[in-house]
Amino acid sequence: MSKKIWWGIFNLTLWLILGLLFYAALSLIIISWGLVFKMLMMLFFMILFIIIVGLAIYFTFKLLGKAFDRKEDPSIQIIRERFARGEISEDEMKQKLLLLRRK
Repeated sequence: MSKKIWWGIFNLTLWLILGLLFYAALSLIIISWGLVFKMLMMLFFMILFIIIVGLAIYFTFKLLGKAFDRKEDPSIQIIRERFARGEISEDEMKQKLLLLRRK
């Protein structure tokens, strides 16, 4: 995912948590302690849920990213190494790479 999407998710989560904390603080003043405890527990489990879902999404994308990684053909790597050592010229390298990519 792009940084903008992660930043948006982070901002949304932050505002949600801040809103719930503000609501819990108001509850401390207005409502009984039992309800405040329930709200704080709800906040704790909501944060725990967000963390678990976030980790699940992260590892899913990480595993999918590895599954779709392109592996370069070892013969292309050998040609590039031979060119780097000076064994073949640039024209020969381009010709051999074209030949291999046509297969």
